[in-house]
Parts: sequence; C-alpha cells; structure tokens
Amino acid sequence: MQTCAALNHRGDSIAFVRETFLGLHDVRTGRVQLKNIRPSLHKIKPKALKWSDDSGSILILGDNGIKVENVAKRPGTIADLDNGSGGFGHIVAAEFVGKDEIVVTWEFGKTRICHLRTGKHVELPDAKMIGSGQVRALRPTTKENSTATLLVLLSRSGAEDALARYFTGTFLPRASIKLATTDAQSLSWSPDGRWLAVLDVPSSSPSIHIYTPDGHLFRSYSSPNEENGELGTKSASWSPESRLLALAKHDNTIELLNTKTFTPVAILQHPISIDQKLLSSDSQVPVWQESVSAANVRTYSLMPHPVSPPLSKARSSTEPDELGISELCFNCDGSYIATRDNRSLSTTWLWNVTNYSLHAVVVLHNNVRKLLWHPTRTHTLMIDCGESMAHIYDLSSQEGPQVVLTECKPKATLTWLWTQPESKAIILATEKLKFALVYPEGQDDQATLPPPIEPNNLEDSFYEDGAEDSLLEILSGRKPIHPKTEPSYTEMVDDLVVEAATSEELDDTFREKKQRANVKPDFDPLDDSQIF
Repeated sequence: MQTCAALNHRGDSIAFVRETFLGLHDVRTGRVQLKNIRPSLHKIKPKALKWSDDSGSILILGDNGIKVENVAKRPGTIADLDNGSGGFGHIVAAEFVGKDEIVVTWEFGKTRICHLRTGKHVELPDAKMIGSGQVRALRPTTKENSTATLLVLLSRSGAEDALARYFTGTFLPRASIKLATTDAQSLSWSPDGRWLAVLDVPSSSPSIHIYTPDGHLFRSYSSPNEENGELGTKSASWSPESRLLALAKHDNTIELLNTKTFTPVAILQHPISIDQKLLSSDSQVPVWQESVSAANVRTYSLMPHPVSPPLSKARSSTEPDELGISELCFNCDGSYIATRDNRSLSTTWLWNVTNYSLHAVVVLHNNVRKLLWHPTRTHTLMIDCGESMAHIYDLSSQEGPQVVLTECKPKATLTWLWTQPESKAIILATEKLKFALVYPEGQDDQATLPPPIEPNNLEDSFYEDGAEDSLLEILSGRKPIHPKTEPSYTEMVDDLVVEAATSEELDDTFREKKQRANVKPDFDPLDDSQIF
C-alpha cells in the first residue's frame, strides 16, 4: 500500500512508497517508475519521505530506521540506518542538512548528524526537540555564503538556552552561544541569510531577539503591550525579499518591522467589524462570503457593509495557543499577507503590504485549515478547509474565490506544484493511501509546458510501464475514463507493482545488474553497531 508521497523541490517529480516499492511519478509526462527495495522497507515502517535540496536523493523515514536512496546520476541505496534495539526510542524526525548529511532525532531526545558516505556522526547534546516552531534551521545559501552550510539548533543545558552551530562537512561543532532568552521556542533565518530571529516564550519581554550569523545579538525587540505585562509575540515570519519581519501577536495584531533597524513600520489590526458604508462601492474592501445551498452548491457573494465576521467560539479563551493570530504567510514577492486569527477561524484576511491596508476578506462556511500562496503567482491564494476541495482566490480579479473539487478525502493535504507564472496551476492532493494531481484551470498543452530539466540517467535504472500514464488527461477532463475499459491511476500503479514483483529481470534496476543469492550483503556505513 502506498503510505506517503512527497513533491521534490523542483516540482517536477513526486516520490511515493507502495508496498515494497519506491516510485517516481513524472509530473510532466505522467510516467511512473518503480524500484523494489524489499525487505528493508517493511522493516523500517515508512511514515514520511524527504527530498534533498538538489532533488537527487530521497530519505525514507520510519519508526525503526531510515533509508536514503539516490535517484540522480548513479541510482542506488546510499545508506541504511537501523534503529537497532530502540534504546533511544523511535526515530521521530530526520532531514537533509547538506548533500551528504542528515540530522536525526530520536524519541528520547538524542540528536545526531550522520554522514551518509562515511558513516561518521556528530552528537548534538541537549538539543531541543519541540517548540512553537522550528528548533533548527539551515542558513540559506547565497552568493556571499555559498562555501559552507551553517546549521543552527536550539539547545538547553540546565536553566540556560544556547545556540548550537555546526558547519556541514566539517564534523566539528562550533562553540555554543548563550541566548538572551527565558525558554527559546523557535528560530528562523531571513531568506538572504543575514539575520537569525529567535523567539522566546510569549510571557517574556522582550520576546524576539535578532542575531547575526556569527552569533552576536543585534537587537531585542519588545512591543508596548509586552511592557505592560501582556503576552508578546506568537510567531515570526520573514518576507521573501527579507525586507520585513512580521510579528504575529496574541492581541490579534501584526507588527511589521523593517530589517535594517528592526523598528516597527506598521501595525495591522484585525477588526471585530468592517464598516466602510460611507465610502463608494469601488473604495470599499470587498468581503466575500461563501454560501452552501441545499444541493451542496457553493457560491460566493459580496456582503454589504458593515460586516462582522462570525465568531468561532461563544466565549473567548484564556489559553495562549487559542488567542491572537493563528496563521500568517507572505505571498511569493512579499506584496501581500494572508492571515487568520483564533477569534474567527473561518475568516481569511488579505493585506496589501505596499500601503499597509486591508485588501479583501473571505468568509468561508467552515473553519480554515491552511492558507497557501502560489509559489510563482503573486495574486493567487489557495484556502484549504479540509472539505475535499480547494478555494482559489485571485486578488487581482473582481470575482469571488473559485471552488475546485479534489475528489480526495477531507484529510488530504493540498499543496501547489511549482509552475511558471504563465503556466496553468496544478495542485497536489496527498492522502495516506494515494495522491492525485488536480488542474483547476485545465492542463497545459504539451507544447507549452516548460522544458524538462536535464535527465538524471533514469532511463534504464527504474522499471517503466509500457504505455504513458494517462493521469494528466484524466484529471484535466480531457480524456474521460471508462470504468470497464480503462484502469484508474491507482490500479495502474498496482499493476506496475505486481509486474515488477514477479519479474526476474528487475532484481536490481538501479545498478542495471542482477543480484544473486550468494552475493554478500553490502557494508552498511550506518549499521546499528557503528551508531549505538
């Protein structure tokens, strides 16, 4: 059974696991390629897939181990990490932190950086496992810092927070830096790699600290409400061009700081009601409200001012997690911000960062689960309410959001596929047992698709089905499928699995040679005896 799927960073290939096979689905051609990696796949019990930044390797994460597969120039198994007797508990997280290194975290707090080629590892003592956001982050690679990758992690020894630093490929951790925090919750790099923001607990003042890459404290910022004893910053988000740092507050406000002096340039307030009836209709902020008919037909209509977004709860909560801004995200060029607050979870607020004003409001029938901007289109936002459908809103249009059915279960995770701005949008819907590609605008003609990236010599390394997969045409509505004459996409993958499992010619398709029973097992550089 297919247990997980993941899109690579280039947006042109989807990796998935089905039974004992690792599969690759080419988004452009629909071609499916499989590799049998039994029995190790069943042993580790896979639960997630992670791509490397160069899309050349895939990490298969399981409770009982990790398997790293190379799908680039020389396909094959790079490393197997066996959890052994499980003395540190299950493996809870793993990710690439360089071309040949991964950071692994166990259930009972152990964290290590493992080198995939040599089997060496570095202990990261006292590393924090959980927080309100990410507790470790790689410094973004730019022209100025392209020689080495810096990994920073939050750690705590005794009653003091520290910032652990590690340059990938050196096997030598740098000296830890003491942080000016009470209990650091998360950290994040600016996209240009010039600044590191460390977020403290909301009850501390100041609650946000800005550090330089070499670990020097540049600025600690506290809002006026923090100085009055109120809760401070809940989360922090950088704009894509690193011009602004947005601080989401517990009082339903957003503070925008410039990244030169880290002083406020604007405060965005989520109002209880929107009343612009004295303005002309062209000057009023559009408020779109979704309605559902008895036939389950969904439509959007403009609401007359004044408008009061519906409250999610009759009584306000005092829990910090249930107060203030619940989500904040910039669009691809930093010109717009989409937000939600816990007071009205079914309402999406859209702000124009150019003039620091409210641009539009969308009130949905159900609570919003996730907001996702298109990776290349500045005006396209997808709203996911967990209803087997996507609400797509074009901020430059005079029309309301478009409702797109995904034909997946409500728990399916929706993400955008990276496409050129002029190309038609594609949505990836991922479930535990399957995934699907959804085309809200129809499918691009093959002639208008962007040219594929240089092939990775996969022609003979993966098993390929004889006929081109018809998923793209089926989902776009261009080629209706007949239930009695044409198989579904899931059935086609099942057929590939059966064929590959019974074919003696595919015992080792990555290395293009047959395995024999008398061949000794390869040395595992990350064997349990070497690690634990």
